[in-house]
Amino acid sequence: MDVIEDCSEHNMVGAFLQGEIESRRYKHHILNKLAADGTARAVVDSPDFTNRTDNEYRRQLLAYRGYLDGTYLFTGFAKDWHWRRTELHAADMEKVKYGKFAAWSEFSEGTRLVARGANNFALGRIADETLHDIFGTIRKMLDGIYVAPVILIGTALDDALVVFEGHVRMTTYVLTGRARVAAIVGTSASAPNWYAY
Repeated sequence: MDVIEDCSEHNMVGAFLQGEIESRRYKHHILNKLAADGTARAVVDSPDFTNRTDNEYRRQLLAYRGYLDGTYLFTGFAKDWHWRRTELHAADMEKVKYGKFAAWSEFSEGTRLVARGANNFALGRIADETLHDIFGTIRKMLDGIYVAPVILIGTALDDALVVFEGHVRMTTYVLTGRARVAAIVGTSASAPNWYAY
């Protein structure tokens, strides 16, 4: 893993929204809120992290996932993260685990290893709507369309990191043999308190 630079929680929030604004399941939460507020999509697509007003707006925008009150996806989420922008190497990706969600555990035969899940997709063992999402991500990559960095968490950089946001993208990267992957990595001694760690 190459650490590019330290970053803030604003970068994590920005990357999270960039990932989910393209998500079949979650994009309507973001797009509907932007439309209701009369706010341009650029606040998500082209974030200016030096703009305090925009940073706070993105925090509010992520409320649908429980970000502000530590509920839903953010249940048990630590408050003392050290965030970094990184590039993962192939060896790093072999150790990355899915969050503890039923579908992803099933895809990886209970191991939660992204590498196992990607292999099962490659072998045609999984016929799930997630496969459509993976193909969609592959098309974006081939077309040169920007794909948001995945967000991983752990107790330390050399820990077995867990996907917090970007399960489909992470699977796609491993499936396609991507040599380097952009990731925002958060470390905290309290990482295991996250309910899906």
